[in-house]
Amino acid sequence: LAMFLEQEGFQVDRAATLKEAETAASSHSYNLLLLDVMLPDGNADDWLPKWRKLNPEIPVLMVTGLGANDPRLRNCLNAGALGWIPKTGRVEGLLTQVRRALGT
Repeated sequence: LAMFLEQEGFQVDRAATLKEAETAASSHSYNLLLLDVMLPDGNADDWLPKWRKLNPEIPVLMVTGLGANDPRLRNCLNAGALGWIPKTGRVEGLLTQVRRALGT
């Protein structure tokens, strides 16, 4: 996903864990957060509500291999994520969602 977005002209930073994401977010300004529901050091449904309170202006899109009815994904959407992108989805759908989230 990151390589595709870079090829489309987006600047992308990567974080493999929630801890890395927190560190990056504390030292950089972002226009969009793409967040996997399940990461090695925790699940986004636990982390996202706290992060959204500190960064309510930054849109969030979830990336997941889980089904649409998974409670962790539902919790993320209820916590303010704008939508979700399936890991098995087509990259064109990713680009559409990213542009919509950014208002471009």
